[in-house]
Amino acid sequence: MANPQMPISEDEYMKITGQVMRDKSPLTVSLSIMEAWVLVSNLQLAHRHPGTSDAMKEYVQTIAKRFEAAIVEIHPEAEPLIEMGWNPQFDVDENGDFIEDDEPEFHFFSFGLGDYPSEDLEDFEEAEWDDDEEWEDG
Repeated sequence: MANPQMPISEDEYMKITGQVMRDKSPLTVSLSIMEAWVLVSNLQLAHRHPGTSDAMKEYVQTIAKRFEAAIVEIHPEAEPLIEMGWNPQFDVDENGDFIEDDEPEFHFFSFGLGDYPSEDLEDFEEAEWDDDEEWEDG
């Protein structure tokens, strides 16, 4: 597969990236708790990706921990579950089975989101969540 044609030059790309990366202005964004949960889960995923540099991992974790603290302030019961996402001991494969080897492979499973009707976010947001649902081991 051929490389796609960039809509801007590499110099322009580097200039824009540099400007954005140096901008420390505060940014206000309104998220639901569910959206923050999904964001933290995906930041954990990015943090654990083998292609992510150590410096970027540290930065990603710092950002995720800010969202995590906001979630836990409202839902303290979620803290142990969120912390599991930082711990490789809780990695599971695509079948939900715990990874028992020490291979540095990249595995992902999103704990805590439950089953929802489709990959479509609108369906996900509209899914009915049963607060009394019991989770079974294995």
